[in-house]
Amino acid sequence: MKNCTRCGQLLPLDDFYFVSRKLGTRRGECKPCMAEVKRAQKDPNWKPTCSACGKERDRVGPGRRLCKPCFDAKYDTEDRCENGSHRLRLKPCSACGATRLREDHVKGSSLCPICRSVPQGRRKRLRDFNMTPRMYVTLLEEQDRCCWICERPFTKRLIPHVDHRHASPMIVRGLLCGTCNTILGLAKDSADRLLGAAKYLETPPAQMFYPGLEAFPEANRRNETFVPLRREAA
Repeated sequence: MKNCTRCGQLLPLDDFYFVSRKLGTRRGECKPCMAEVKRAQKDPNWKPTCSACGKERDRVGPGRRLCKPCFDAKYDTEDRCENGSHRLRLKPCSACGATRLREDHVKGSSLCPICRSVPQGRRKRLRDFNMTPRMYVTLLEEQDRCCWICERPFTKRLIPHVDHRHASPMIVRGLLCGTCNTILGLAKDSADRLLGAAKYLETPPAQMFYPGLEAFPEANRRNETFVPLRREAA
């Protein structure tokens, strides 16, 4: 028993035509429904429906089940197979959804060249920020591949960090180096605190009372060699 895809009735298998006797597959429409369609096709005003979108279309060639927009979206009309048949288009990029070209396709990859240029670990990290690799590369190019605050160029050692607001809403703000991103984190994203720090560096209060006061060079060496005391666990 089988349900007809046109009338929906549950009918015996003998009421369906074979698609392949060797494989034992049968058509989806029953014989009466197929006969009804054949009678309707004799009408010169009859228009078939697209099997993908369901819209009526003009008769275009024998055996064509798709309208032209659906056919162009599914098959590549310019690049054909060796035997002349139409070649299926590549699926869109799995990361950004952009159209992939066959000349840029790498076997076994479902990414476009732009998304493929971003390392896998960084692509996974970008999901937390609701960003695609294409958005990341675009933002990187808009910033001239430099940190937005200190303007240092990004390298293999100076990796860009995606800076975002920690309070709700957690908006993404840009790409920064690790040092500048840490400064914003320690300042609790407070603009007043950062402006106060800038004012402090421009006009140090100690220099106002003691102009020209300098520390000894040993101060830096002592800070470098300082080891904090740790209490031993009881």
